Amino acid sequence: MARGLKFTFRFIFSVLLAAMFSPTASAERLLLVTIDGVPGAPGLDAKGNLALATRFATALKKVQAPALVFAVGNRLRGNEGALRKFTELGLDVGSLGHAARDLGATELDTWLGDFETGRRGVTDMLATLKAKQRSVRYFRFPGLSEGIVSEHQLAAKNAMAAAGGRHVDATVDLVDGGLDAAYRAELGKSKREQDKRVLGELSQDWLAAMRALVRRSETVGDRVAGADSPQVLRLTFDTITGDNLETLLGWLTRQGYQFAPAAEVLGHPIFSRPHSYTGRRGVSLYWRVRISDDLRRAEKEVNDLLFKAAESWSRGDLDGFMAAFTDDARIVSGRQLVEGRQSIRAKYRERYPTAGSMGRLAIELSRFDIHTTDRETLYGLIEPIPPRFAIATVKWTLIPKRGMGRTGYASLALQKTNAGWRILEDHSSTGSFIKAPKSGKRGN
Repeated sequence: MARGLKFTFRFIFSVLLAAMFSPTASAERLLLVTIDGVPGAPGLDAKGNLALATRFATALKKVQAPALVFAVGNRLRGNEGALRKFTELGLDVGSLGHAARDLGATELDTWLGDFETGRRGVTDMLATLKAKQRSVRYFRFPGLSEGIVSEHQLAAKNAMAAAGGRHVDATVDLVDGGLDAAYRAELGKSKREQDKRVLGELSQDWLAAMRALVRRSETVGDRVAGADSPQVLRLTFDTITGDNLETLLGWLTRQGYQFAPAAEVLGHPIFSRPHSYTGRRGVSLYWRVRISDDLRRAEKEVNDLLFKAAESWSRGDLDGFMAAFTDDARIVSGRQLVEGRQSIRAKYRERYPTAGSMGRLAIELSRFDIHTTDRETLYGLIEPIPPRFAIATVKWTLIPKRGMGRTGYASLALQKTNAGWRILEDHSSTGSFIKAPKSGKRGN
């Protein structure tokens, strides 16, 4: 009882916020239902999986939802009957790999091998079941985790494309299995010991979670994809979902959602929009797109900051140049360490006593790396945190009015402040002499 009440109270505030600040679904908003982890659910044997698959299939058939199901290869054997419940509905079966490995915690070659083994396993099982589907057309990163290395992310997606399929993102994702574990624990008790109120509270918590997450995804989705953004619902093949799926699908129908096949939903441009986000945990699509937009915006803002700083210096405006630094900034150059913006300013003024002595400065951004992190919100929902720190490698060129110029590289640590991006730390090389002046072009 206490655990159920804890979950209930935990969601009251989120549901109220979702109702107050999110848009109302319209008849034009499409939704694709996807189910991960078939045909073997946690804590169930073959008989239990068959019964669970039957409940899923019944709920989907009632609203005529053309869902996608994603299979885990090492759960296929012994659960053929459960998988057949989905193929008999004409649903496409995709693959999560053989052991559903997390790309961020697995060597790339191992992950690719698991991916291929899983693909072949699903293909062979489809043939065994004599399903109309002959090959695997849809793939998904297990747990939505696309890894922490962008090159690995790209290699995995290329493998999916080479296999003749496509990757399917999710926009609504309840990732915390705690509710299902608590629900199964209560069901596992004898009939005499079971508390139906706890089961009811856990079910209501699960439904409240899904409603809140749908509303949250609508809000974020409409910002990045436009009004009536399509949704891809990622469900888990587990007991609490199976027992409450019919109620959830009924609620979605009343909200005006139109259940649609994968080709129609995934045809929206947002699902082809490139994003560069990688992280240690899985993130749903709209958050990936939003944070990728933030990263591109951050690079532009830093580039603008450096260009304006160079312009200020070239005008002889030392204060304008120093505006690019934080109050507690520090500069490391050669054997010198100068800390604090005022101390840095004084050092520059000592070396360049007049505006005329400052010369012309050009700063070109040659590399930009940004630190991204995330936070875990209600029931394990992972939301990336807007970037606050970045590292920039720049090439600088200083041309005085008389004498030899210098050019070199600097590594800048930057921080996002209330006033925008600012330089927190500057590690500059002493540079080398150049004979011919170079134009102060803006970096790209």
